[in-house]
Amino acid sequence: MALLLALLIVYQIVFTTHLCNATDTITHNTILRDGDTIISNGGTFALGFFSPGNSQKRYIGIWYNKVSEQTVVWVANRANPIDISSSGALRVDNRANLVIFNGNQTNPVWSSNVSIPITEKTNSSSLFYRLLDSGNLVLVDENRGSPGFLWQSFDHPTHTMLPGMKIGVDLKLGLNWTLTSWKSPDDPSIGDYSTWVDRSGSPEFFLRRGSHLIWRTGVWNSQQGWSGIPTLESESVLNYSFVNNPDEVSFSYITYNNSIFSRFYLDDLGKIQRLVWRESGRKWDRFWEAPGDRCDNFGECGSFASCNPNDPWICSCLPGFVPKSPKDWNNLDRSHGCVRKRVCDGGDGFLRLMNIKIPNASNARVNMSVSIKDCEGECRKNCSCTGYANVGGNGDGIGLISCLMWFGDLVDIREYVDGGQEFFLRVDAVELANAATTSRLKSALSRKKLVIICVLVAVDCSSSSLLFIIGSRDGYMSPEYALDGLFSIKSDVFSFGTWELWREGKALEMVDPSMGSSYPIKEVMKFIQVGILCVQENAKDRPTMSSVILMLDSETTIPIPKQPAFVFISRLNSPRTSTTGTGSHSISEMSTAIIEGR
Repeated sequence: MALLLALLIVYQIVFTTHLCNATDTITHNTILRDGDTIISNGGTFALGFFSPGNSQKRYIGIWYNKVSEQTVVWVANRANPIDISSSGALRVDNRANLVIFNGNQTNPVWSSNVSIPITEKTNSSSLFYRLLDSGNLVLVDENRGSPGFLWQSFDHPTHTMLPGMKIGVDLKLGLNWTLTSWKSPDDPSIGDYSTWVDRSGSPEFFLRRGSHLIWRTGVWNSQQGWSGIPTLESESVLNYSFVNNPDEVSFSYITYNNSIFSRFYLDDLGKIQRLVWRESGRKWDRFWEAPGDRCDNFGECGSFASCNPNDPWICSCLPGFVPKSPKDWNNLDRSHGCVRKRVCDGGDGFLRLMNIKIPNASNARVNMSVSIKDCEGECRKNCSCTGYANVGGNGDGIGLISCLMWFGDLVDIREYVDGGQEFFLRVDAVELANAATTSRLKSALSRKKLVIICVLVAVDCSSSSLLFIIGSRDGYMSPEYALDGLFSIKSDVFSFGTWELWREGKALEMVDPSMGSSYPIKEVMKFIQVGILCVQENAKDRPTMSSVILMLDSETTIPIPKQPAFVFISRLNSPRTSTTGTGSHSISEMSTAIIEGR
């Protein structure tokens, strides 16, 4: 009898070990020890004990089985590791609970918190855990009539989002699908960064450090995806899905090709990345990350301002708004944002801003299934409505849409070269008139193009053109004046150029004729006036660079320019003469002109 019992024990040990290395399941009679693994049916994922980086701790995790670089996608006991000197074990208890034990197998360090008593109805043979080829570890009851799993690791994500996994909330079941970063590459315990869904207004997903908001996806548009991730529109290998109903708000994706390993990953430095495994290079390639630039930082420019990463000054007030704190704005602190110049009145209308990440929608109201015209009408009725946007439909004003109307501050707007959405900003009648030919956010002739092309003076001097282009080229001085001090009315850039035209109210005659009439007069006059301020005779009268930025980027009052400066260049130690022959001039014969910048 004793011999038979011993044989049974040996058989149990051998059978259990064989099961752990040959199947994708963990049953009630199975013990998975350190060193054992289970492999999903298609061989894509593995589950077992591991130590990350240089850690001396052991964890139960799931990783890619077909990727040469061990890439862990889920960790069970991230808060309660087992010391590397202790031999841990994983098994299923009598209530179908998956439990990790330390070396003595008496003190559990982690459990799946399932409570299903194993009875005759739910016997040990029908209840088991299975690792799927999706990377999802699930509790299955083969005797259960209804579909679905009794428990799944996808309901408890760590730092990685796999295809088929959801991020968001299930209000009916009380589930919170949140990505949380590791503390470090050697420590998978909960780090500083996490995702969060804001369900007020139109739902958006945020990246947070503690409770501090770092980045947001923007609102979901059924035609374009997230307004804050325009690159998602062009994805050809992924299909994205967004659910928003009374029971659930979630985001998920699937791959069209299961042979492509793609994952979203929240690293310990607070970056969300989409990575794809390249077998040829044996590495993970990064296809996208956020925050990606300064304008991805939540609220970088404050309220009623837009952020443009391609603009040297980054932030600009929205049309009809001025800096709330001109002093701080002047010192390049834009965090206070902007305020409206004039209050709402009967002449208000809406200015269309294009290719933008529409504002944070926490203070927005959703009006489903209305036309774009009705959406505008509803916003116009309420002076507190600061703007509206179409977040569905075809955008042609004919079909029914989901209308979003904003009330209060507009925060976290950014501009894109391509992508983004349209937003209709409430502005006063004056701003509507100014915007008849141009929009400061998306103009046919933007401020950048104006500065590059031409705030200019074109004067015909003899056989050559005299050009003085503000912020783009060096100024011109005639050869006869530079070399011999001879000055004539033909070479007087001020009497025949910028200054005289300005004094006579003919400043627009400076504009290059090739531009025709396709330019905003008010903007061009502003550039010319600021340009002349920068060349006033007294250096103390010239504006600082930060003041120039403020004048160009807001509606502040611009001072009247004073007489521009003349720079005299003459020979040293030599009387003024002119010659008709050729000769050489030593550099020691010329004076040095010192340009005093501000």
